[in-house]
Amino acid sequence: RIDSGESSLYFLPFRGSERNLRGGAQPVTAFQAPASIKKENGYFWLSAVLNEKQPKQEREAKSLLILVDTSSSMRWEKLERTHEALEYFLRHLTNEDEFLLLLFHQEVKPFGATPVRAIPENIDRALDFFKSQYLMGGTDFQKAFEEAFRHSAQLQNRERYLVTITDGNPTLTELQSRKLVDFFQKTNPKLRAFSFGIGSDTNRNLLAELASRSNGYFDWATEI
Repeated sequence: RIDSGESSLYFLPFRGSERNLRGGAQPVTAFQAPASIKKENGYFWLSAVLNEKQPKQEREAKSLLILVDTSSSMRWEKLERTHEALEYFLRHLTNEDEFLLLLFHQEVKPFGATPVRAIPENIDRALDFFKSQYLMGGTDFQKAFEEAFRHSAQLQNRERYLVTITDGNPTLTELQSRKLVDFFQKTNPKLRAFSFGIGSDTNRNLLAELASRSNGYFDWATEI
């Protein structure tokens, strides 16, 4: 990223055929006198940096419910990528934001009873909570959504998001992607879904549709 406090413009015209004015392999500019009265077509180089500093705008505080898949399918390299993704989301929050971390497999285990402010101490505790848990069982998306939506009533900020970190492969309760998407859309209390898929076997269709139905965002990464 270019760090410039103000915009700048650079303009340099050329007459390429003025051979007798070329010295030391330097280009001939239109600011020099022509070698003859003959008018010749030329060309120019124009470059600009448009990067004026704008007044800093206050960002509205956000509330995040973060669902992290800790089922058996998330082992090995997937688990490492999951931790990286979780830490990325948490470290990019401000002190005014709030979050609640919920780990899910066949059950749902919340980090706490209520959302907490995204201060460094709470973020460190949430990451330690994630690292202290064991992977087990299957993946129950419907139960995870139900629990997350139940906690949404505790959120304090107007901007509310549901962040899901998973491979997107349900194995319990509702298994069909279409029915899961319909369930999500009907019961979602106006949370924007940010779906982040982990692994080469990610169910991209499901996660992308969840994001699309809530005006959210979908992305994914492989294990490596």
